[in-house]
Amino acid sequence: MREDAQRRFKLIVFDWDGTLSDSTIIIARAIQDACRDLGEPVPDLLSARFVIGLGLADAMRTVAPDLPVHRHSEMAAHYRRHYLAREENIPLFSGAAELLEELAVRWRYHQVEDGFGHAVVAYAEGAARTA
Repeated sequence: MREDAQRRFKLIVFDWDGTLSDSTIIIARAIQDACRDLGEPVPDLLSARFVIGLGLADAMRTVAPDLPVHRHSEMAAHYRRHYLAREENIPLFSGAAELLEELAVRWRYHQVEDGFGHAVVAYAEGAARTA
């Protein structure tokens, strides 16, 4: 990281998912597995990725259009189980690990949660803590 950036910022905060890590494949595979669990036609990977970012009802109508609304919560529970089983294997974007290593040399690392309970990575000005 450039020296002028270190002087200009006192805190650097990254949203973990979608900024440092790429969860799209994990999400798409969890959608496919949830459909399979419920006996619904399994969408191809592109179709499963297409619904990322949609609300739950819209996503369900897209990937499992014949699934009755009263089963959407069941589908969501299966999706969540499959997603959480893979969550620790979400890959970082290219260069993210190197950036975090560089920041760790001169900044203190903090992992906090946003208002939705999602992990957020923050580096505060000052020397890094040693274990």
